[in-house]
Amino acid sequence: MADHADHHHHAAPAKPNASTMMGFGLFAGIAAILVALVAVVRGGVLLDVGAILGAASIAIAVLAAVAGKAKGWPTRGFLTCVLLGGVSIVSWAVMGVWIGA
Repeated sequence: MADHADHHHHAAPAKPNASTMMGFGLFAGIAAILVALVAVVRGGVLLDVGAILGAASIAIAVLAAVAGKAKGWPTRGFLTCVLLGGVSIVSWAVMGVWIGA
């Protein structure tokens, strides 16, 4: 039966991408969102940490996209990194204004 499945379902070739760098960007973005969520509840210096992680997520995503495009690879995850980083920076700005007011 396994031979039959192998005959009909060939493994698709792996698409090269900038996955290692983009993975770091996604990790930083997810960490930034988690820190921002905790900071909304707790306040304080965690907002600054979330903003720094968000900026790092965006910077890593841009570097990974540039490196990936230079080699002709798809850059999956770029918009996700930018979105996560942007949300954490916006939450830093909004909470900074709210706490400061």
